[in-house]
Amino acid sequence: MIVVGGKNAGQEIPVQGPKFLHRPRGDCQLRPRSDMVSRNHCVISWRKACAVRDFGSKNGTFVNGEPVTGERE
Repeated sequence: MIVVGGKNAGQEIPVQGPKFLHRPRGDCQLRPRSDMVSRNHCVISWRKACAVRDFGSKNGTFVNGEPVTGERE
């Protein structure tokens, strides 16, 4: 995953494991300190292919600049 904005823009974050949760709470793999991230933001999961599911976050989740609605490979 590549950070596209803010002070960490350009930073690459390795996505590992069968499930990678992205939210500011302690029970996840990535805990950003930003008001742009919702309490339940998104999950990246590995099954037959990589999939991203947005949890209805306020600012959205994007893949290659396209907004994710529901789940997207």
